[in-house]
Amino acid sequence: MRENISKIQYLSAAGTKIYKVTDIDFHNLTIEATETDLSIADVPENELFPVEEFGEFRVRLVNG
Repeated sequence: MRENISKIQYLSAAGTKIYKVTDIDFHNLTIEATETDLSIADVPENELFPVEEFGEFRVRLVNG
């Protein structure tokens, strides 16, 4: 697993679920993130990105 050195720390899905980015690979265009119990208000705005913004990436969201 690589260290995430980007500002992309969290993803939002369906406008309500927040996922913590655990792996991001810009070379292979993949992102992996795990579900959290956080709300949008708990996350700094500059670290939260809608999953829809990553259409060219293969995104894996891990629930529970």
